[in-house]
Amino acid sequence: METLVALTHGFAVAMTPYNLMWSALGVTIGTAIGVLPGIGPALTLALLLPITYNLEPTGAIIMLAVASLLGMAMALTRRDAAYLVVLVWAFAGIAVKQVSAPMVVLSSWIAAALMLGLVFFSLIRRQTAQSKI
Repeated sequence: METLVALTHGFAVAMTPYNLMWSALGVTIGTAIGVLPGIGPALTLALLLPITYNLEPTGAIIMLAVASLLGMAMALTRRDAAYLVVLVWAFAGIAVKQVSAPMVVLSSWIAAALMLGLVFFSLIRRQTAQSKI
């Protein structure tokens, strides 16, 4: 029961207008920059990473969750392992840099581990697709 209360509280915090604004802003700016010719997902992530430096930990975790969801979508639709490796590198960098915010560090390492797992899944899926040809 305690876990359910904590989960409900987490969703309540995530659904505040301030946090929803950062989530929408991250998706909108990330998509707008990512579709520009010559700028791929990795460069977009590198360009937008400084925006998160002044966020409070909750907003930063929401941005990490959005980046993780976009990484999962990329892994499942395009089988792009290189993009996922860039995300693993970025999340590990965030975890190492943000030692003063333990929530952000833990969330970053979890996201990095998830993306690393998706790298292996993407590579295995690509290999099995090529072997069927």
